[in-house]
Amino acid sequence: MTTSKGPQDGLFRQQVLDRIHLAGAGIASASSSKPSAGIGRGVRHALARLQQDPSLAAKLKEASQHFVDNVESSASPSSLRKRRAAENYWESLLAAFDASIPPHRFWDEDVVLKYYKHMLYYILIAFSEGGTKGRPKMKSRTLEERCMLFCWAIAKNTRNKAGEATGNRLLISGGIMSELKDQHIMLTKIHGLDRHLDKKLYYGMPELKLLIEEALKNTEKVGRAVGLQRI
Repeated sequence: MTTSKGPQDGLFRQQVLDRIHLAGAGIASASSSKPSAGIGRGVRHALARLQQDPSLAAKLKEASQHFVDNVESSASPSSLRKRRAAENYWESLLAAFDASIPPHRFWDEDVVLKYYKHMLYYILIAFSEGGTKGRPKMKSRTLEERCMLFCWAIAKNTRNKAGEATGNRLLISGGIMSELKDQHIMLTKIHGLDRHLDKKLYYGMPELKLLIEEALKNTEKVGRAVGLQRI
């Protein structure tokens, strides 16, 4: 014998499911903040613990801040030097173009928007005399690298009057990166900058075979795996 299920049965079933959901979430039904239905159970449990124990949230924030303040850069010393050089180029440009700008305003949004267009030409003329490795001029790839480093510096340092980071928005939506790339191409053509890669020394098959044979010979008794990894 079967019985029909009326609207009241469906309502009762939904109420039971709602109670199970709230109990599983670990959040009291009297709580004023209702968790999103899309949040997973683990996230709901974590939120519930933080809501029920404010001291735990404070400890978490303190520990997180300590971690953030002590993160070590994974960049190589060479990359760090180049990044700092990009910031120095900008500071020297402002000193040459408008000495009235105080250092604390070097990366203000209005200052960046006013002078960024002069940066690549300034780098090419002021810092390429004699070039490198005996060349008469800076190479196109070197200018391109300094262009990208300047973009990195804009993204990292630029702030508006409210102190908000606006560098990425200026580079992409504001078109600064696109314009600087166009400048790089034009400067390369006008000044005849070398666009070719430097000649490099490459190992061929005979040289590689000698390296492998020598590694195998030196590791006949011990250290074979390590020796092969060092080739």
